[in-house]
Amino acid sequence: MNNNYKMKIITIEQFEKLPKKPSVSGRSLEAGKLYYIRDIRKKTNPVYIGRYVEPVMYYNDTISVLYNYQFEDVKYLVKTSQHRREPIGIFGNVDNYYEVVYPTPTKTDIINKKNTIKELENFILAKKAKPQESG
Repeated sequence: MNNNYKMKIITIEQFEKLPKKPSVSGRSLEAGKLYYIRDIRKKTNPVYIGRYVEPVMYYNDTISVLYNYQFEDVKYLVKTSQHRREPIGIFGNVDNYYEVVYPTPTKTDIINKKNTIKELENFILAKKAKPQESG
Protein backbone atom coordinates (compact mmCIF):
# COMPACT_ATOMS: atom_id res chain seq x y z
CA MET A 1 0.00 0.00 0.00
CA ASN A 2 1.23 3.48 -0.78
CA ASN A 3 2.53 5.37 2.26
CA ASN A 4 1.61 8.72 0.73
CA TYR A 5 -2.15 8.32 1.00
CA LYS A 6 -4.23 11.38 0.23
CA MET A 7 -7.02 12.45 2.55
CA LYS A 8 -8.91 15.70 2.52
CA ILE A 9 -10.06 17.39 5.70
CA ILE A 10 -13.65 16.35 6.46
CA THR A 11 -16.24 17.11 9.14
CA ILE A 12 -16.89 14.93 12.17
CA GLU A 13 -20.29 14.00 10.67
CA GLN A 14 -18.59 12.76 7.50
CA PHE A 15 -16.09 10.81 9.62
CA GLU A 16 -18.93 9.05 11.45
CA LYS A 17 -20.24 7.78 8.07
CA LEU A 18 -16.88 6.40 6.89
CA PRO A 19 -16.56 2.61 6.72
CA LYS A 20 -14.37 1.48 9.61
CA LYS A 21 -13.97 -1.42 11.98
CA PRO A 22 -15.12 -1.02 15.60
CA SER A 23 -12.87 0.87 17.99
CA VAL A 24 -9.91 -1.07 19.39
CA SER A 25 -7.55 -0.39 22.28
CA GLY A 26 -3.93 0.51 21.71
CA ARG A 27 -2.69 -2.96 22.61
CA SER A 28 -4.80 -4.46 19.80
CA LEU A 29 -3.19 -2.33 17.07
CA GLU A 30 -1.40 -4.20 14.28
CA ALA A 31 1.80 -2.84 12.73
CA GLY A 32 1.53 -1.69 9.12
CA LYS A 33 -2.22 -1.02 9.15
CA LEU A 34 -3.88 2.36 8.68
CA TYR A 35 -5.95 3.65 11.58
CA TYR A 36 -8.23 6.58 12.28
CA ILE A 37 -7.18 8.08 15.62
CA ARG A 38 -9.97 9.96 17.37
CA ASP A 39 -8.48 12.01 20.18
CA ILE A 40 -11.33 12.55 22.62
CA ARG A 41 -8.91 13.88 25.28
CA LYS A 42 -8.88 17.28 23.59
CA LYS A 43 -11.84 19.66 23.61
CA THR A 44 -11.58 20.07 19.83
CA ASN A 45 -11.94 16.28 19.33
CA PRO A 46 -9.68 15.98 16.24
CA VAL A 47 -9.38 12.83 14.14
CA TYR A 48 -6.10 11.79 12.54
CA ILE A 49 -5.12 9.05 10.12
CA GLY A 50 -1.80 7.23 10.31
CA ARG A 51 -0.02 3.91 9.84
CA TYR A 52 0.74 2.10 13.09
CA VAL A 53 4.42 1.31 13.64
CA GLU A 54 5.07 0.09 17.19
CA PRO A 55 4.45 0.85 20.86
CA VAL A 56 6.78 3.16 22.74
CA MET A 57 7.24 1.98 26.33
CA TYR A 58 8.15 4.20 29.26
CA TYR A 59 9.18 2.95 32.69
CA ASN A 60 8.56 5.06 35.77
CA ASP A 61 9.90 4.86 39.32
CA THR A 62 7.35 2.28 40.44
CA ILE A 63 8.50 -0.14 37.72
CA SER A 64 5.18 0.12 35.90
CA VAL A 65 5.13 0.40 32.14
CA LEU A 66 3.32 3.15 30.27
CA TYR A 67 2.52 2.58 26.61
CA ASN A 68 2.33 5.18 23.90
CA TYR A 69 1.59 4.15 20.34
CA GLN A 70 3.72 5.30 17.43
CA PHE A 71 2.33 6.07 13.98
CA GLU A 72 3.99 7.28 10.78
CA ASP A 73 2.63 9.61 8.08
CA VAL A 74 0.08 11.08 10.52
CA LYS A 75 -2.30 13.60 8.93
CA TYR A 76 -5.40 15.44 10.07
CA LEU A 77 -8.67 13.93 8.87
CA VAL A 78 -11.02 16.04 11.00
CA LYS A 79 -9.35 19.29 11.96
CA THR A 80 -11.71 21.05 14.33
CA SER A 81 -9.42 23.95 15.18
CA GLN A 82 -7.62 26.47 13.01
CA HIS A 83 -4.14 25.67 14.37
CA ARG A 84 -1.69 24.98 11.55
CA ARG A 85 0.67 22.72 13.53
CA GLU A 86 1.08 19.25 12.05
CA PRO A 87 0.18 16.32 14.30
CA ILE A 88 2.87 14.25 15.99
CA GLY A 89 3.09 10.50 15.47
CA ILE A 90 2.90 9.30 19.08
CA PHE A 91 -0.37 8.87 20.94
CA GLY A 92 -1.10 7.61 24.44
CA ASN A 93 -4.34 7.06 26.32
CA VAL A 94 -6.46 7.51 23.19
CA ASP A 95 -9.41 5.15 23.48
CA ASN A 96 -10.60 5.33 19.91
CA TYR A 97 -8.44 3.70 17.24
CA TYR A 98 -10.43 2.55 14.21
CA GLU A 99 -8.91 0.39 11.49
CA VAL A 100 -9.44 1.94 8.06
CA VAL A 101 -11.69 -0.20 5.87
CA TYR A 102 -11.65 0.16 2.13
CA PRO A 103 -15.02 -0.86 0.70
CA THR A 104 -14.74 -3.51 -1.98
CA PRO A 105 -16.92 -3.20 -5.08
CA THR A 106 -19.81 -5.61 -5.42
CA LYS A 107 -20.45 -7.70 -8.55
CA THR A 108 -23.17 -5.20 -9.51
CA ASP A 109 -20.69 -2.31 -9.19
CA ILE A 110 -18.23 -4.11 -11.46
CA ILE A 111 -20.92 -4.95 -14.07
CA ASN A 112 -22.19 -1.35 -14.04
CA LYS A 113 -18.67 0.01 -14.46
CA LYS A 114 -18.01 -2.32 -17.40
CA ASN A 115 -21.31 -1.28 -19.00
CA THR A 116 -20.52 2.40 -18.49
CA ILE A 117 -17.03 2.01 -19.99
CA LYS A 118 -18.47 0.12 -22.99
CA GLU A 119 -21.07 2.89 -23.53
CA LEU A 120 -18.31 5.51 -23.40
CA GLU A 121 -16.16 3.59 -25.90
CA ASN A 122 -19.16 3.25 -28.26
CA PHE A 123 -19.88 6.98 -27.94
CA ILE A 124 -16.25 7.84 -28.78
CA LEU A 125 -16.24 5.50 -31.78
CA ALA A 126 -19.51 7.00 -33.06
CA LYS A 127 -18.10 10.52 -32.72
CA LYS A 128 -14.93 9.53 -34.56
CA ALA A 129 -16.98 7.97 -37.37
CA LYS A 130 -18.92 11.19 -38.04
CA PRO A 131 -17.50 13.54 -40.65
CA GLN A 132 -15.49 16.34 -39.09
CA GLU A 133 -15.72 19.97 -40.14
CA SER A 134 -12.43 21.47 -41.15
CA GLY A 135 -11.30 24.80 -39.79
